[in-house]
Amino acid sequence: MILALFLLFTAPSAAGDEVSDDYRSYVDQARFFMKKDWFGDAEEQLELAIGTDDGELDPETWFLLASVRYQLTELAEAREAADRALVNSRTEEQTRQAKEFLSFLDQQFGIVELQSPRTGTTTKLNITLESVIFDPQLKEYFNKLNDRLGDNVTLPYPLGLPAGTYTINGEQVEVAAGSSSSHDVAILARGPTGLQLVEVDVSAGILALFGDPAPDSIPAPQFELGVNQPIGIWVLGGTATWTVHPIQQLAGIVVAPTGWSAGGKFGVETQGDAQIALRPSLTARYGAVPGIELGCDPGAVLTCVPRIGDTNPLRIAYTTGHAAMIGGEVDVVYRDRRRESGLGVGLKTAIDGLFGRVPASGESLTVGGAAAQSFEIDDNERAWSALGLRVHFGISYAL
Repeated sequence: MILALFLLFTAPSAAGDEVSDDYRSYVDQARFFMKKDWFGDAEEQLELAIGTDDGELDPETWFLLASVRYQLTELAEAREAADRALVNSRTEEQTRQAKEFLSFLDQQFGIVELQSPRTGTTTKLNITLESVIFDPQLKEYFNKLNDRLGDNVTLPYPLGLPAGTYTINGEQVEVAAGSSSSHDVAILARGPTGLQLVEVDVSAGILALFGDPAPDSIPAPQFELGVNQPIGIWVLGGTATWTVHPIQQLAGIVVAPTGWSAGGKFGVETQGDAQIALRPSLTARYGAVPGIELGCDPGAVLTCVPRIGDTNPLRIAYTTGHAAMIGGEVDVVYRDRRRESGLGVGLKTAIDGLFGRVPASGESLTVGGAAAQSFEIDDNERAWSALGLRVHFGISYAL
């Protein structure tokens, strides 16, 4: 049997007159493309055909699609289409053809699922045949496969190969006829595996601080720029934020647009078959929080302490405190990770403990029109703490 001719010149279905003209036009166009060896175009037309009500149940269309996918070395997909051709067969000839094709695939080929620790990793494939293939048709298939794999592939990737022994990216793999197996392939790329999916994200949201003497818990607009470095299932990241802190005054609300922080995070990514990833992380940052409230005694130089609770100092002043911010965040990210790169969206919620100190001396912030005043704080009274809640919505781009 010369399989190529067997695949390309399948007899039309006896039920052809029962289908719609639109459906037949897809099939006829596909046959034309197949005669020109334009198998990619033929596959596109046949997939349109099986998307119709008639094509979905037509064994001829499924068998032609199996043939085209074989020519494109998409073995797993070819087997799936041939199985649908068998299920929908209406004549003995259609049943025989589908069974023979399925038997040929099972007796001559195996499928190796190439995997990596992280979905979406890309690699070049260097495949060397170590055993001998005597069948010229199988040799032709292997040569087509090698030509097709000249570009990067995105893992996981199902690879259909004639039964035999191969070296794939420097590692020996045994492929048994009719088998399906998985193999953690070595990555051939310009950089480490994780570097292929560096993610840059920009997000905006709110920050609320709770606890004296931090600024009153009015949600503060916050903007964040981050870079995430996946390494297997682990994620290392760096972030920088800018915050516009609102400060509640008797005369109203004023803002101090000088809040900032910078730091890193370490997390793990969980991802199922869906394109939604859940990424919990531990975070550590350092930054400035304007609007720390001080209770002061008047004088040429104010004598102050961070204001705690409902105390009623003679004078209130504000300064910028610096703090270590230790906490955790959960980021829910959506992106089609079957692609090598692309945009994604995410929702991030984080809780931080802020452990800071105010300066020993300086000029108070000019808040609400009040004039700046010099102040000093005893070294033992400079500590302050607060709890922060952040909620952000953002977009990311995987390089």
